[in-house]
Amino acid sequence: YHDPAVFQQTLVPSERLRSNARFSVVAPIENNPTAGRPRLGLINESGKININELPNLVIDEEEMTYVLAGGPEELLMPIDLADLILDYIDAEDPPQSRMFGGESEFNKNAPLESLDELLNIEGVTREMLYGEEANQNGMLDPGEDLNGDGVFQPGWTAYLTVHSMESNLRSDGTEKINLNQSLLTELYDAVSNEFGEEMANFVVAYRMNGPLEPDVEDDGSGQSATQSGGQSLDGATQDFFSGVAKALTGASDGSVTRGGMDLAGGAKFQFKSIYDLVGSQVEVEQDGETTTLDSPWTEDSSDMQQYLPIIMDAFSLSDETTILGRLNINQARYETLIGLPGMTSTLANYIISQQMIDSGGQPLTDQISLRATTGWLVINGQIDVPTMRQLDQFVTARGDVFRAQVIGHFDAGGPVCRLDAVIDATQQPPKVIQLRDLTDLGRGFSLPQLIQQ
Repeated sequence: YHDPAVFQQTLVPSERLRSNARFSVVAPIENNPTAGRPRLGLINESGKININELPNLVIDEEEMTYVLAGGPEELLMPIDLADLILDYIDAEDPPQSRMFGGESEFNKNAPLESLDELLNIEGVTREMLYGEEANQNGMLDPGEDLNGDGVFQPGWTAYLTVHSMESNLRSDGTEKINLNQSLLTELYDAVSNEFGEEMANFVVAYRMNGPLEPDVEDDGSGQSATQSGGQSLDGATQDFFSGVAKALTGASDGSVTRGGMDLAGGAKFQFKSIYDLVGSQVEVEQDGETTTLDSPWTEDSSDMQQYLPIIMDAFSLSDETTILGRLNINQARYETLIGLPGMTSTLANYIISQQMIDSGGQPLTDQISLRATTGWLVINGQIDVPTMRQLDQFVTARGDVFRAQVIGHFDAGGPVCRLDAVIDATQQPPKVIQLRDLTDLGRGFSLPQLIQQ
């Protein structure tokens, strides 16, 4: 995020001293519009709303519109314009206009390749897209204060992207354990081999029976606990998984056992979030007796700080190698956070208040370490685990597509080169997927700004 040791004034030596060159990688300090200097690091594209992925979210049309508009307050754009944009990119068949949108033969009805394509939509202007950003350096410079308020007003390019994506592989590049895989025997063995039988028992019991909700006030039903959370599978899917399990094991009595549990019935639930593992209970028949299993992953804050990075690296919810479009809360702006379903202004304000750079411009390494997962919101007591489960499909603490603005110059003065590159690090080696030359817009940053301490 901010690492001067890596990204500041890197020397490119030459045999001739006056030809020595240096380059810096710079980015705006997202939640400080009055900052007079950049940070030294990359822009994580997951800190922005992926406009192409909005139609794929499992939310209703009004919620989708609010995500793009910046909430009901329309902090990013008017709701009618958000609807027009969503109608422009979605591929509904037959086409159906949103409340304030409009289907047209000129709509693309496909993902955007560049945000500049939004200029094809009636009512979208260059000022909306780029804001007070003549030279695209992410700061307010002389002559750019269009409304005279003294505060930098970025355009949509600071809030929207078409590139955000995360790797769904482990940090070492190997496959994660898919918690929702069809064969419970293989799931049990994979979890048991890595984490032990207690963890494997809980994970597989959850897949078979779903979680139990703690005792609630008596509703007249006489039940002390109910199944909640997770995602139940339809009957046909359950029958399929059960049949596959029996066919592969070939047990004469139809039984498939692990950890004293009969797995022949197959999975009836799926995990919707890795946080479904945290602080849950599940009821299962084990060794012929009905037993309640407590999750080995507790809600204790100190425990969570230790185990969350481990299980986030080990487990996934699918076999896909990438996850598209989740919003990185560590680099997101208030305007992108507030429209998310379940987000409150209090939580959004708290998130952006937790800076990772101190007043002297140095990285806060303890904060950066804590934020390896989105669980820091729970660990810091801002939300509970059930709320985190609901937010999880929309947010992340990761992202593996980065934007780098690179400024190069000679020690002896002379010409300056400025490039903007988008780099996809979900693949190895990372690949530059977009490159723009910004040199014609000027150097963008003074030498004192680049050699800040």
